[in-house]
Amino acid sequence: MNAARTFKAALSASVCAITAAAGLGLAASTASAAGVYYVTATLPLAERAAPSTSSAVLGWLSHDEAVVIECQTTGTDVYGSSIWDRLTGGQYVSDYWVSTPVFARFTPGLPQCPATPPPAPGAPTVGATTAGDQGDLGQCTWWADYEFHAYSGLWPDFTGPNNGNAMYWAGNAAAKGWTVSAVPEPWSVAVFPAWTNGAGADGHVAWVTGVSNGQITVSEENFTYGAGHLDVRTLTPASTVRYILAP
Repeated sequence: MNAARTFKAALSASVCAITAAAGLGLAASTASAAGVYYVTATLPLAERAAPSTSSAVLGWLSHDEAVVIECQTTGTDVYGSSIWDRLTGGQYVSDYWVSTPVFARFTPGLPQCPATPPPAPGAPTVGATTAGDQGDLGQCTWWADYEFHAYSGLWPDFTGPNNGNAMYWAGNAAAKGWTVSAVPEPWSVAVFPAWTNGAGADGHVAWVTGVSNGQITVSEENFTYGAGHLDVRTLTPASTVRYILAP
């Protein structure tokens, strides 16, 4: 059994213990609340606008906080599980960090969320700006920032509320007022979550120059040939890739 499965197995035992206690000392209505679970993450857990680690952060949940799951769906893989929980307020959290009794599978008794089409990109908005390139010279973040500025004349602020790592850019950009889309668009920054389309642990960003037949063409730095080197490639992006649109 791998570490992730061991982790979830421990959670399953914990849930059983809670249920038994409820049966002994709590009202039957409390014990039968099948959609109520608890946050197991020790650090604050992000509530997101979509089932993706690159989508906008809507709020934070604390360790052991109770949550009510409305339905479950699939999204970004988190430590081997692609299951995400939609809470009653419409926000999403990774099921890996919730005390559901199974690992990497839908929980019996919980409904699956209806499929929804990706949101239309709409007219790009202008968000927060800064005085210059926020990326590190020679890195993918520097090149994407540079190309965004070359196209729009603006230096965008894509840092915080998370740090400046590439994987956080979509959520940061949305929080700073920029338009972020699930639909590939030319002249946008493609944000790749960690371990997606060849990205590493910090994710990756690239500048999209073309979209055709379900593929995107990007220019990027520090991908194929290392830091300080540019390349151009065409790829089929994962569904979890997000696009920051340049106005």
